[in-house]
Amino acid sequence: KKMLAPLCIGEVAKTDMPVTTRIEELRQRLTDEGFFETDPNFYYFYAARLVAIFSTCLALTLCGKSVYWQLFGAVFLGLFWHQGMLLGHDLCHNSVAGRKWDYVCAQFLVSIMGISASWWKASHNNHHIVTNAVEHDADI
Repeated sequence: KKMLAPLCIGEVAKTDMPVTTRIEELRQRLTDEGFFETDPNFYYFYAARLVAIFSTCLALTLCGKSVYWQLFGAVFLGLFWHQGMLLGHDLCHNSVAGRKWDYVCAQFLVSIMGISASWWKASHNNHHIVTNAVEHDADI
């Protein structure tokens, strides 16, 4: 809230509409049942899978005796980039380990992919503000 305070243009008025009440009840139920809790084991497994995918990419590319094995290594490199950016997405949203560690890990991981985490955050936050508005959302 502290970082977003300068961007606040107003408060959403409380309403007694039935749909709003049902959405608030659903959100509270999901919170109580732990649906918004981060499971660290998921991300440990995810990181191990990324290491395995990248290792396979390196082995196939560097040790492959034919161009076909090297092309297969390129497929694993594409898979590594794809899966790495999904993890980078979660890290840039500060939804893995907390703000400080997520920022450090995001800077490292996303820089390996060749983009700036700060640039991505600014662009992606804009996407969340004007989701799928063709003239404003650069992510579509």
